[in-house]
Amino acid sequence: MGQNQKLLSIALIIAILAGMVNFVYVFAENEGQAESGSQASTGGFEISVNESKDFDENADIEDFDNLGEKPTEAPTENTSKDFSTEDVQPSAVPSPKVSEVTEQDETLITNNIQESNQNEQGSVLVLNSVVRYSVVSGLNHSLRISDGKVQAYGDNTCGQLGTGNNEPTNDFVDVTGAWGDKTVAQVETRGNTSYALTSDGYLYAWGDNSKGQFGNGTNVSSNLPVLAAVGMEGSIKKISAGLEHAVIENSENGTKIYAFGDNSYGQLGSGTDSSNSLVPILVTDFSELSEVGDYQTYYSGTDSEIIGCGKNDKGQLGSSVDAEGNMICFTKISAGKDHVVGIGINGKMYVWGDNSLGQLGVNLQSGGTYSQYPINTGIDVTDVEAGNNMTLYISNGKVYLDGTNDIGVQMWPKEINLPADCASIALGSNSYAYQSDGTFWHWGYMSEYNVGTGDSVNPIMSEYKYDIVDIDSYRAQTLAIDTAGSIVAWGEGYYPDETGSMSKVSYPYNVDEKCEIKNAVSVSRGKNHNLVLDENGDVWCWGSNSNYPMGSLDGKVKIIKKLPGITDVKQIKGGTEFSLFIKNDGTLWGVGKNDKGQLGISPEELNNTDIPIQITDKADFKYVTACENSVIAIADDGVYSWGGNSKGQLGDGTFSDNPSPKKLNISLEDGEYIKDVKTGPQHCIALTSMGNVYAWGNNGVGQLGIGNKDNKSTAVKVNLSDVKYVNAGFYQSYAIKSDGTVWGWGSGANHQLGTVSVGTCRVPTQITSLNGLNIEKIVGSDGFTIAVDKYGRMYSFGSNAVGGLGVYSQTPEIVAEDYYAEDLRELNKYMKDIPQNLTENIQLPVMMQNGMQVSWTSSNAFYLSEQGSVRRPNSYAKDEKVTLTALVSYGEVIRELKYDFCVLKKEEGQPGDKTLKTQTLNIEKGKKYIINITAKNATQISGTEFEFEYDGSRFEMVDAISRSKTFETLSGAVYGDIKITYAGPGIIKFETTKQIPAGRQFTGFVNGIVLKAKETCETVCSLLY
Repeated sequence: MGQNQKLLSIALIIAILAGMVNFVYVFAENEGQAESGSQASTGGFEISVNESKDFDENADIEDFDNLGEKPTEAPTENTSKDFSTEDVQPSAVPSPKVSEVTEQDETLITNNIQESNQNEQGSVLVLNSVVRYSVVSGLNHSLRISDGKVQAYGDNTCGQLGTGNNEPTNDFVDVTGAWGDKTVAQVETRGNTSYALTSDGYLYAWGDNSKGQFGNGTNVSSNLPVLAAVGMEGSIKKISAGLEHAVIENSENGTKIYAFGDNSYGQLGSGTDSSNSLVPILVTDFSELSEVGDYQTYYSGTDSEIIGCGKNDKGQLGSSVDAEGNMICFTKISAGKDHVVGIGINGKMYVWGDNSLGQLGVNLQSGGTYSQYPINTGIDVTDVEAGNNMTLYISNGKVYLDGTNDIGVQMWPKEINLPADCASIALGSNSYAYQSDGTFWHWGYMSEYNVGTGDSVNPIMSEYKYDIVDIDSYRAQTLAIDTAGSIVAWGEGYYPDETGSMSKVSYPYNVDEKCEIKNAVSVSRGKNHNLVLDENGDVWCWGSNSNYPMGSLDGKVKIIKKLPGITDVKQIKGGTEFSLFIKNDGTLWGVGKNDKGQLGISPEELNNTDIPIQITDKADFKYVTACENSVIAIADDGVYSWGGNSKGQLGDGTFSDNPSPKKLNISLEDGEYIKDVKTGPQHCIALTSMGNVYAWGNNGVGQLGIGNKDNKSTAVKVNLSDVKYVNAGFYQSYAIKSDGTVWGWGSGANHQLGTVSVGTCRVPTQITSLNGLNIEKIVGSDGFTIAVDKYGRMYSFGSNAVGGLGVYSQTPEIVAEDYYAEDLRELNKYMKDIPQNLTENIQLPVMMQNGMQVSWTSSNAFYLSEQGSVRRPNSYAKDEKVTLTALVSYGEVIRELKYDFCVLKKEEGQPGDKTLKTQTLNIEKGKKYIINITAKNATQISGTEFEFEYDGSRFEMVDAISRSKTFETLSGAVYGDIKITYAGPGIIKFETTKQIPAGRQFTGFVNGIVLKAKETCETVCSLLY
């Protein structure tokens, strides 16, 4: 510090204005470098105390100097330097669209009864014609012809995508074709082998060839297409695939049927069931119709009868004679996993084979589970498809499904939202359909992996088109908010569908299509009820209202309704038939069940309530969470618990219930405190400010992570450090360390810990399958886990028995270019890639690629402006947390997205760092304080810029120039020789034009600032110059 600065001393007189007692604080001085452009004043300064009485907002405040002129208002200005993005000229906003056929002279070859070349999975072709769109599904992958190009998607373990590697994809990618410029007329698959047939009769195969299913004389697999069906080149007109065998129709000298590959059930029709064939062998020298099942081959005889060979344990080979001996001629048949559906020449639908899952759509006599004879359903149909355990048919212009889908939901029959003019349908784990205009539909698994109702060890990335901004999961259901502002849910539970019944949904489903809730900010799951908090502090709900967790609403809340009796809420939490709310004033409220005192009052006094009541008179609660019947809350002075305690989940050293909030005594390091607690049904996981983890409560499956299964009634430290995030699942726990690694422990019975082995894990174990995915959140429910990365993409693993993984859509959806979703995802990715801790300016986009416009607001523009300009706090101060809000508009759609940042303070001595005086203050809520800045024997003061900084969350600014008769709170305000150069949350900057004649000194009042305390606490104010 220079000699002139050493002579400088600033005095702050802080007088309490709501009483007769005066408090004087002297700000200790820290040396620093004056900011460029700031001229330091010289001379001596002293502390003066003026007695203050009750604050009169209309009275003058005594000054030590001439009051000067009346205040004048200057134009409001922000003196911070903005960093702007490049100008982008707005363009017309395109509407969402689907791919269209642009060449009108090329037509899609459509499916018809008279000339059917339909294989089991739905591929369509007429040789030498141009097929623009077609789609088929295998076990865990799919193929399609899209605008003439062959594309693949999904699992690639066997190289079945034909991309030259074995990496899976979560979108359709081009297949590296060996056919060059030839036109592909058909694609086909069923197992892990893929086929493409060119219009000139050449067949290519890739993927699994372990059983010789390429038909090229080898059993060598390939991840690139190779020529298949040797000896048949140029004469093949159709390919049909089983799981590990294939059947082709050869047009040379009439239509002959050849087969190759697996023959374990005699499906090659060779008369033997033992020898596989690496090359095509003749099945029949004439047939007008052929079809293939998993382990079956079908073809028509000379009298149009159906002949089948292969596996027949469920009667799936059938016959052309029904149970009464009537001959049936078919125009089309389609084979599923173990059943067959056909169209008779009378236009009726016939079914036979396995019916254990309702796939035949009929009730069999005597409780049978399959039929070996064709059954006339009596339904007039124009098309049929069989796939896995389902049957699709089109009747009277509507599309129906029979059977049971991959997540165990039975449909019998179920009308689905699919147009009747679909020309190509692939019915499988991944189901697709093409309309003649190229509109593409998708349902089934919306991911690259299929798990059915079983378990997934590996995380499955959801294809849901929006990113997730908030998520909560409990028991069997999950709630989330996406970047489009929609509230979505999946799993087994209550939905606001007006039925009042629990149902199973296996893909994110928009529960608020009517947009009742505006700008939802958070969600919370109770046992059988659901809560949503909006930006206005209102709470919305639906589900079961047993014991009144949703207040005075009637019984089953069948549609989304506003929860009565509670407003101004900042946090929500659902428990088992009770709900908790923290208001903006810091008070804690509850409603619903109170059998264990979870509402903070003895059950003898109150068993339940349908009116929200305040829990204790404390008004400093920051966070609340709940076990099944107990509550954990964080207040300014520590952690409190109350309610049920059978497993020690209160952490108070006992196993006895306690209806009164009790502060916990947790042994921590000096300066360490609990900053977060998450709860399962009966256990708690806490995270400290130093990255340590503590646990207590039920430990029956090792969910406390302490190496044993002993329940704990007091907090025990878990052997895990440098942790930044924790959460508790149903019977498992999770942590994310600062290095991004994800850890889990507790129950892994359904692979919900992401490990190959099942059972319990008593100590934290790294979930290595999530490495490198930038996971920021992880939630666990009963048997499954969902991890969310920093962009909001979901990865799920564990049990899918109730659709909890959220990757299976039961409703067909159009796969189209959604420009709004694309722009939202790109904006979210761009912002999430910006480091959260800022030291430099950032660039904020104002328009995205597809026309979505973006405008910005900042919670504290002084430190981070709407243009991305960063102003770092000085070294003596604290880092500043700032939220940027993006207001996105796309046509009539408007949505807010929030992004949190932290502007880091300068390093001590860094250029721009100023001289500091700082002091810790004790303030009382509701009282007003005046801060007087005075000088003694100053020789120079003009040109000095003063900065007064305070905690904007604990103080409200009343007046930035106390000696004026009006209240000055805006940047640019002027009174006398004082000008406010900036006034914002937490900071006031001002300068004076007072001139001191040469050889003279100035002693007196410089400026006064009035603040009102928002709470009673200890805080810090500071002055820079």
